[in-house]
Amino acid sequence: NALSNKPVGQCRDIVNSCRHSGQRCRRLQAVIEEGNNNGYWKGKLPDNKDKLPVLHLLRDCSTRWSSTFKMIDRILTL
Repeated sequence: NALSNKPVGQCRDIVNSCRHSGQRCRRLQAVIEEGNNNGYWKGKLPDNKDKLPVLHLLRDCSTRWSSTFKMIDRILTL
């Protein structure tokens, strides 16, 4: 069962790990930019895109109903 792996909790752990460390955030951005510059993502992304958008991970908030969706969507985008 896919839900037994707690995918939302795993997304939160990934986001919290990156967001709690400025160094990790900068490294994630650098990896995305380096991959874009070197053509690493070419042929590996949906819709035949060749570059990842340089975005920050989003943290969900219990008072915002759409924030969990946005957090998961951003993880899947990156």
